[in-house]
Amino acid sequence: MRWVAVLREDELGQGSRREVQVEGRTVLLAHEQGRVYAFAPRCPHMGAPLMEAAIGEDGILTCPRHHSRFDLATGEPVAWSPWPPVLGSVFRAVRRERPLAVYPVLVGDGVICVGFPDEQGAA
Repeated sequence: MRWVAVLREDELGQGSRREVQVEGRTVLLAHEQGRVYAFAPRCPHMGAPLMEAAIGEDGILTCPRHHSRFDLATGEPVAWSPWPPVLGSVFRAVRRERPLAVYPVLVGDGVICVGFPDEQGAA
């Protein structure tokens, strides 16, 4: 695991969100319920922005567009496009179920760091 410092801790207050560029990728940081999460900024269902997505105390993120839900510990879907009730099955069929990219976070010494897998074959 490679840890990359992305932001000072005081730049992400409780209840706030911020997109950061890290090594060519965009990562959305969210500080909710005393915890910092790092994940892809768009829903894997249909690309809806997740800046306004709800995050529950249980660490489950809910996309604001079709209400797909993801476990922020693993990225795995908990519910895939259940909304709107009548059309949810149509929207589920548009794209097969996929996880949300999530990244481990370490906060220490006033710095937020995001973890990325080591590249295969790196010297």
